[in-house]
Formats: sequence, C-alpha cells, structure tokens
Amino acid sequence: MEIKDEVEAIRCLTKATTVNYAPGFYNLGLFHKSTENYNDAAKAFKQAFKIKENYYLARNNYATTL
Repeated sequence: MEIKDEVEAIRCLTKATTVNYAPGFYNLGLFHKSTENYNDAAKAFKQAFKIKENYYLARNNYATTL
C-alpha cells in the first residue's frame, strides 16, 4: 500500500486471508478503508475478530467504519 500499487496490495492481502489469518483480514480492512470501500472494510474487520475474538483493533476499526 505504501508504494501505491493497489493491485499488488489487494493480491497479497487476499492471499493472507485464505488461511484464516486474523491480521490478514485486519490489514485487508485497513486497505479497503483507505480506499473508502467501507462495506468491504467492515466485512474484513468483522472476519478478523470472528477468528480472534479479542482482536480489539479490528473491533475498533469495525465500529469506526460503520
């Protein structure tokens, strides 16, 4: 995301979510939030704290996204 290659960023982040890795979903949510895709951001944050219940950063970002 830092080098402004959105296609590569989404590819890598999506790959990280295929193994139900909570930080992968969290980072995917941050990506979607940064591109103002709030619906997909909320879904990603929600999935992150479904995998890891006490993932408070994901819960906080989910709430602020809503």
